[in-house]
Amino acid sequence: MKRFTVIGFGVFLVAQFTITERLASQNPTATETVGTNLEEIKVLRNNAARRKRRLVLHSDGYPMMAEHRGIFEPTAPPSLFPQLAGTQTGACTYSLVHQFPVARLYRSKIAQEWPPGIIEKMYGDGPDGLDTYIELCRNNHLEAFWGMRTNDTHDASGAAHGLMRWNSNRWKQAHLEFLVGDRGTPMPFGRWSALDYARPEVREKVFRVLEEVCRNYEIDGLMLDFFRHLPTFKTTVGGAEATTQEVEMLTDLFRRIRRMADEVGAQRRRPILIAVRAPDSLGYARALGLDIEKWMKDDLIDIWIATGYFRLQDWSKTVASAHRYGVQLWAAIDDSRIVQRQDRNALEIYRGRIQNAWNAGVDAVWLFNFFYGRDDAQFELLNEAGDPATLDGKDKVYVAEARGFSAVNHYLKDGDRFVTRPRVFSPAEPATLKPDQSVMVRLQVGDDIATIEQTAEKTARATLRIQANPGNGADELAVRFNDHALSNQHYTGDWIEYDVRSAIVNKGPNQIAIHRGAAARSDPVLRDLQLAIRYTPQVTADSAAPTRNTQRRRP
Repeated sequence: MKRFTVIGFGVFLVAQFTITERLASQNPTATETVGTNLEEIKVLRNNAARRKRRLVLHSDGYPMMAEHRGIFEPTAPPSLFPQLAGTQTGACTYSLVHQFPVARLYRSKIAQEWPPGIIEKMYGDGPDGLDTYIELCRNNHLEAFWGMRTNDTHDASGAAHGLMRWNSNRWKQAHLEFLVGDRGTPMPFGRWSALDYARPEVREKVFRVLEEVCRNYEIDGLMLDFFRHLPTFKTTVGGAEATTQEVEMLTDLFRRIRRMADEVGAQRRRPILIAVRAPDSLGYARALGLDIEKWMKDDLIDIWIATGYFRLQDWSKTVASAHRYGVQLWAAIDDSRIVQRQDRNALEIYRGRIQNAWNAGVDAVWLFNFFYGRDDAQFELLNEAGDPATLDGKDKVYVAEARGFSAVNHYLKDGDRFVTRPRVFSPAEPATLKPDQSVMVRLQVGDDIATIEQTAEKTARATLRIQANPGNGADELAVRFNDHALSNQHYTGDWIEYDVRSAIVNKGPNQIAIHRGAAARSDPVLRDLQLAIRYTPQVTADSAAPTRNTQRRRP
């Protein structure tokens, strides 16, 4: 069967023109000039890596065509890629390998097609799913990253979904010796179905899958997602840190990937970027075998996508680590999975999390597990969250903890030793106030309320909400916000609400002290803390004046 390759609009221009300005104006995803050797392609790659992207949308390999929905997962949401035109999105990442090396939607002789014959059935001899994705990105001036989960372990589950994934992976079944554990055996840290990257066969297979994609498809970049999931070596799953030799094995793999990507980029006269999703702590990542710092220092990666199930440190610290080596830092904004979360995935909470990331200096916001269509309120983020200026003046809710810390020790023994940002109570990890005890919460707020009120002619109303065990009545808690006592309490179920003067809310860190109130009849249990900021247009003399009725009354 003849291989069909789409030559995107930007690629056509590279073949026809050599004028920098014309190329850049016609297609922002194209490079500024063309290169023919590794040194030239490195310059082009560095220029492409520094490009401003604002929002990056991720999809987990769901087909884009309506007639193909439900082929892999019956309940899969529709792809958002066709809906991105006119939004603030600047790039996309498309994960087409989940249970490595099972491939979705594209032709491969190295990876395993699943189900067998599905590409022929879906696409015949025409463009496949990856071709379609690239063409859509070209037509909408978006960068197209191909992505894969480096060690997904959903197939370790004994439930129907996990069994389906395990039964579909012939390579793992044929090479049980490549796994970190015996099938069905509980592991101390991580799950038994993870591949052990200490095996040269595993690293070679990964390299060949990536190489094939680079040579056969006009992608703009590779995205390797180590957070789905974090086990990389059998050593760490057993409870130890990755050895020096193992760390170097993975670094050597990245050297090969970088060299290959640059060689292919030079041949096609357009660079291929490399993005990696990993924990936001360099120490935590290296303990798992991911030497992010060396990868950045040695120019092996271009983009670091930080965080996933948890965040270990302040965004500003992670940004500083990436920028020290000239690498872009994308903030991964995942859906919240905190147990008993209260509207954690609401539009206003997304806005607050994203505004804080922008204020810390991130280079782009990467939306993961963002399954919201045009009928959902959250879809509006695609039109406003790519720039802190367009988030200004929008209603927000800032939460003390967005994702929690419960998974920190799941993948690494004593992993919480790498947590440097303050830990605070959440619905998943409540705190009990004993007599003479207090809790201090540092709440990061991204809004400059005073400036917004002046420039946008809006009035802000701030409300602090604390979720505690119900039934204790008034004055159960004594709360101070930036050393200002809050006294006006309102009760909504198990939530205690306090009006907060907007003038005392700082852009940046705010200190909230919570004490056991004098009237508390039992020890308060703190479960959640949220600061809601609502904006309304200011009422001026002109806007408040009644409208004159100019119609003549009937006699």
